[in-house]
Amino acid sequence: MPSKPGFRNRFRRVFSRSNNASTTTSSRIQAAGIKQLDGLHEPTSSRSTAPAGSDLNTGPVLTTTSSGPTSTPTSLAEHLWDRAYDDLKKQDAALIQAYEKILSNKLNEATGSEQNIIAQHDAHARRNQMRQLIYDGLNKTAKEAKVKEVIGIAISTKDIITNAVQAVPKAALAWTGVCMALEMMQNPIAATKANRDGIEYVIKRMNMYWELSGVALKDNANDGLSGIRGELEAQIINLYKVLLTYEIKSVCSYYRNRGSVLLRDIISLDDWNGDIQAIKAAERVFHDDFATFTRLETVSDIKQLVTHVKEQSTAQITKEDQQCMRDLRLSDPSDDKKRIEQTKGGLLQESYTWVLGNLEYQQWLDSEDSRLLWIKGDPGKGKTMLLCGIINELSSQSSQLGHGICYFFCQATDQQLNNASAALRGLIFMLAKQQPSLISHIRKKYDEAGKKLFEGLNTWIALSDIFTAILQDPTLRSTYLIIDAIDECVSDFEKLLDLIVHATGINAGVKWIVSSRNWPKLEERLRLAEQKVKLSLELNAESISSAVNFYIEKKVHQLSDLKGYDEKTYSEIRDYLFSNANDTFLWVALVCLDSLYERMIEQIITINDSSDSSDISLCKQILAVMMSIYRPITLQELGCVIEIPEDLKLSTDIEFLREIVALCGSFLTIREDIVYFIHQSAKDHLSKNGHAIFPLENVHHNIFSLSLRAMNKVLRKNIYELQDPAYLTENGIRMPQAGPDPLSPIRYSCVHWVDHLRDKNTPGRDDLGDDGIVSSFLWKHLLHWFEALSLIQNVSAGVVSIAMLETILTIQSPNGELLSLLRDAHRFILHNRRTIEIAPLQTYSSALIFSPMKSLVRQAFHREIPSWIQEEPTVEDNWSPCLQTLEGHTAWVTSVAFSSDHKHIASGSKDNTIKIWDAVTGVCLQTFEGHTDWVTSVIFLPNGEQIASGSVDETIKIWDAATGNCDESLEGHTGAVQSVAVLSDHQIVSVSHDQTIKIWDILTKACIMTLKGHDEYITSRCDHQDMGFNYRRMCSDTKGPYCMDMLGSFPKQLTLRHTDSIWSLAIVAPGHVASGSDDMINIWDVVTGTSEKSFDSHSRLVQAMALSLDGRQVASGLTDDRIKVWDVETGACVETLDGHSDFVTSIIFLKDGQIASASWDGMAKIWQVDTGACVQTLKAHGAVYSIASSANSKYIALGLKKKVEIWNLTKGFVSSLAFSMDAQQLVLGSGTFENKITIWNIATERCTHTLAGHSEILSVAFSSDGRYVASASADSTVKFWDVAEETCLQTLEIGILHRLSFDPTTNHIIYSDIGIIDLDSRSVATRGYGIDRSHEWITKDGRPLLWLPVPYRSYTSVIVDSSIIFCKSGHILKIKLLDPGPDI
Repeated sequence: MPSKPGFRNRFRRVFSRSNNASTTTSSRIQAAGIKQLDGLHEPTSSRSTAPAGSDLNTGPVLTTTSSGPTSTPTSLAEHLWDRAYDDLKKQDAALIQAYEKILSNKLNEATGSEQNIIAQHDAHARRNQMRQLIYDGLNKTAKEAKVKEVIGIAISTKDIITNAVQAVPKAALAWTGVCMALEMMQNPIAATKANRDGIEYVIKRMNMYWELSGVALKDNANDGLSGIRGELEAQIINLYKVLLTYEIKSVCSYYRNRGSVLLRDIISLDDWNGDIQAIKAAERVFHDDFATFTRLETVSDIKQLVTHVKEQSTAQITKEDQQCMRDLRLSDPSDDKKRIEQTKGGLLQESYTWVLGNLEYQQWLDSEDSRLLWIKGDPGKGKTMLLCGIINELSSQSSQLGHGICYFFCQATDQQLNNASAALRGLIFMLAKQQPSLISHIRKKYDEAGKKLFEGLNTWIALSDIFTAILQDPTLRSTYLIIDAIDECVSDFEKLLDLIVHATGINAGVKWIVSSRNWPKLEERLRLAEQKVKLSLELNAESISSAVNFYIEKKVHQLSDLKGYDEKTYSEIRDYLFSNANDTFLWVALVCLDSLYERMIEQIITINDSSDSSDISLCKQILAVMMSIYRPITLQELGCVIEIPEDLKLSTDIEFLREIVALCGSFLTIREDIVYFIHQSAKDHLSKNGHAIFPLENVHHNIFSLSLRAMNKVLRKNIYELQDPAYLTENGIRMPQAGPDPLSPIRYSCVHWVDHLRDKNTPGRDDLGDDGIVSSFLWKHLLHWFEALSLIQNVSAGVVSIAMLETILTIQSPNGELLSLLRDAHRFILHNRRTIEIAPLQTYSSALIFSPMKSLVRQAFHREIPSWIQEEPTVEDNWSPCLQTLEGHTAWVTSVAFSSDHKHIASGSKDNTIKIWDAVTGVCLQTFEGHTDWVTSVIFLPNGEQIASGSVDETIKIWDAATGNCDESLEGHTGAVQSVAVLSDHQIVSVSHDQTIKIWDILTKACIMTLKGHDEYITSRCDHQDMGFNYRRMCSDTKGPYCMDMLGSFPKQLTLRHTDSIWSLAIVAPGHVASGSDDMINIWDVVTGTSEKSFDSHSRLVQAMALSLDGRQVASGLTDDRIKVWDVETGACVETLDGHSDFVTSIIFLKDGQIASASWDGMAKIWQVDTGACVQTLKAHGAVYSIASSANSKYIALGLKKKVEIWNLTKGFVSSLAFSMDAQQLVLGSGTFENKITIWNIATERCTHTLAGHSEILSVAFSSDGRYVASASADSTVKFWDVAEETCLQTLEIGILHRLSFDPTTNHIIYSDIGIIDLDSRSVATRGYGIDRSHEWITKDGRPLLWLPVPYRSYTSVIVDSSIIFCKSGHILKIKLLDPGPDI
């Protein structure tokens, strides 16, 4: 078509607008975003409109600035960008003028000013203004881009539709027009996509060159590259200009009239793809020149670049990230390394350099296939200092190569450094510190849990998930991970090893070093790591011997300087150490340290200056205390367990205590106000020689008595002055007001005072008599102590302590009053442990009022019950046989087992988990996850170290009881594993629904025998001891009694009638019985035992069976949810009744040719046999297991799990009723198929109104004037009815309620068990008293107020004003409350 080029040229002249100059520029760029720019944050409008998958999710805020001159840009990047913009302004004035006009308009809109406020002299602000304008333009055109994307999808289906409409001429003609329109839209669609893709590329490149020019091209007068650097700067300016041109043209496009943009795109006036290709060509030229430049750069320049990038990364860490890192930090491993080196006298280079040439070390370092180096050796071989040296060497290399190096030093004597969780925290801390982008993996969980993420039973799970996610992060740079002395990880040691083994296969760029002693257990665990190298120090004896000799030379030299040895003495000592060191650093260190320690003891003993005698006495006390305590203590705690004259008031003077500890400096050190032995050898030396300076006999008694004294002074009710009686510890315990924590000094004492009483030599009557200090403390402060334990989150220590005291008193004074108090206190804390743990102040309310009336604790502390409990419930007089209730599973508990030492309980549940509980404290110690279905059986194995579990997922799992790791999963059953039992020390037996019994060898994890013979589920086993032999017999429910001798594996007794399981029986006539099995019904002659007739058209198990009243029909209920009706005479199936949604469990025939059936689906159905129709459905409150009928078929009884429901088939099941205020009317709520509410006139006994449309009514109520009814249903709705009109006026989605009542003064207020319903506002207001949905709390105005222990939680309750009345286990309890005031 010759006219087409002319048409295009005319439009080019109209729309080009000075485009000639700009189109010749070799780039058009599209504004793509960056994740952070110069510290500015993203505008709120840009988040949701950025192209999916792009980096356009953040951007700078549009800022205005004065147009006055500013100082010259300080950075090279700003300087180059500014020059590029100014050059472009001269070269393409029309384009820049159009852009600045758009920018000026946008700035004026933002400020309301008409002045030109473009930052002409501020490159930084001008760049940010441009970037914001691009973001706003992208947002502005986002909807248009989305529409074009949809049209593009339509174009892609054009050919398919064309073929489809060719057969219809009219449609084909119309479709041709559509195709032409779609054809015209192809160019605009392509142009929009090209621009939005291009702008993302351009801004990314602009950012890269900005960073590159600011760092790599920094002037260095000494490198001799200034000429080349100048050429590169000129090239970057040219690149900036073409990139800026693309950005500016994009802005003009975004803010141009959309119709003109469409026409420009139709004729392809803007070649966005061509511009990008031109940019890339220019970049290739620059990259070639820059590569030459970088090859000429010195190593120092590269280091500067790395340092700058690190600084930039650190600067981008947000305040939230910083808080997360502070909470994560338990100890900085780099500080630990420095401390260890200082403690051990410094790192000798000669002690470790030998390893750098070791073949195993070089193999690990150089081979990509070697990811784990295990350095193992006996104690004293210098493993820790060897790793310190390796870390130094790797750090030196890593600084040049950009690799990361993270490490952790396990120390058994330090509770902060002796567990697996601490090791992971240390490694994760260093990883995130070196590469801040990795913090995002921590924040995913931290943002939900806060600091508690790093505390509690699930800490290891959370940390291992975070650590694994970091290793899987593709941005993680090559990293060395090092753990020293992994054998000193005393908690979760196996978990840490297993994680390391697993981690070696996650990321090829991560290499590991672990060191340990020569432990077979370690060897066994690490055997699973395929890509490992072992470096045995015993096999490198020559290198170790040489390193030890260097160490001896240094130590002897230090001793010589200290003690002034002459040359002869120096040589003798050195030679003695050489001959006796036996290639171990430890022996040498101990000999030298012993000398130092002896010198320090000598100094303490020989000090005679009276001015120092009191300090020396305190120093001796402190050393004695440190020898006797059970964990390192803080300076505040130390002040409470040493004897300081009270009038001096120095026990709380931290600086004074710091000075006294400093006197013990050769033995003790202080880190973060916690006192530690400087080294384990110091404590060992004092253990052997401490008697020379202090007696240890009375230390425990002193700590015990001083602890009681301190607690007596500090403890009181509501020590933190909490304002909420239901303040939950899970919210974090914080002091309500600024000031010191009153519990800080006595935390150690609260937990361990009974331990020191136990470990003292001879507890006297002054301590444990009825008038002793223990009795005095407990009668006064028992509950205050429990509250304090809750606040420091260690209630289990109270359980153990009370039990320990009870044991001691039982031996010493079995008839005293203190023992009676302790026995009652033991029951009190076991019964209320959960209450006290979750809410400290409930110790004085819930725990007391729900304890038995004759409880000594209740009677002794009755005065502590808050005054807002006006009337207490009348509970049992004495404690029940139930010691405690263990809560934690989220579904039924299916199996429990005690460990052989009775210290632990294992429980399996339908929630697919196994939990291990402390049998003494009731604390959940571990949760094992791994089964994918119900856990049906749990047992402790004879070794006491493992647990076996069976599950519906058809597996048996063997678990490590200490770590929770699944050691083995035994597979072989093809049905649910019903039960697992111990057969012998090394064998277990399992029974399954696959009709087999399997015997497994625990050691080999193999099935050594499979016993068959059952034809249906094996459901139980029993242990039978007979004639001195232990037999294990497994019984099934098939074919009668069927027992199997596990030793001979053959049936001992067999009663067989059916060829399959018998599930139901019915007498059909005198001397005849009908039986239902898996697939048929047989009618038997009882005398002859022969089957006279069989109905064998069943395809599923026959679960239930019934005979009609006239004996002519038999009905069978099946596990396929159907019922079949049979003619007894002919054996033919005359009807199949289909309607249940689960197993049919029971069937009966009724009068008038009807059948009633019950099912696991919670329904009872009434069927008309001749038509097969279901005429009535009764919805029970749970699965129905059996059904029975009265003689007249008017009533039926349904057997549920724990109750029986009686139904009137003519009126239905009444689930709720209420009288009107004048007692003339009765409203009945039906829980039946009828889904209706009926209003009855009491005088006439007639139903006057029916309100239809509400199912499963739980509660009904009359308004005070009798005009309205409210109903609550199991469908979570509340309906408001007009009785006269029989219509529903309102339906509110509120939730399941069990109690409704109208306000007697108004019709729009309804009281419920969760709050007040205001019908006018259609809302539930949390005013007044109620019970929360979980039935765990009595609430006031929607806030928890009083905790309900498990035995007192009830779904049946009535609340009248401030009185709560509820029924539980046949008892009626009433509590009357007032508003909590200052008496919390």
